[in-house]
Amino acid sequence: MANKLITALKYAKYAVQLSRKDLKILVGLFTGHNTLNRHLTLLKIEEDPMCSLCGEEYDTSLHLLGRCGALIEKRRKQFGNHLLFQSELSLLKTPKGSSDLKVKSGMHWAQQRPQR
Repeated sequence: MANKLITALKYAKYAVQLSRKDLKILVGLFTGHNTLNRHLTLLKIEEDPMCSLCGEEYDTSLHLLGRCGALIEKRRKQFGNHLLFQSELSLLKTPKGSSDLKVKSGMHWAQQRPQR
């Protein structure tokens, strides 16, 4: 229990040091409240919840960061693997060290993804 609290505090300290823009992206990716098609469909803003890049799955944070076929090469360059599973994505949320750069870069390319 104490370890979880310490870890949560580290993540909180990391998050409050982000710019407002980066924090918005990070919160959106974690909560699903973002501008991806799946969420916009739930809000009745979009009609198609599928990924606009590959069309293979719902356009969610997990799909975008971990499984989208259209982003395989970009993901391999950024994270060192062409596919990332939910357990692997949780390892990227480390508040300090080399993964800090990976998380920030991942947030930016997730937000600025190319359109199909």
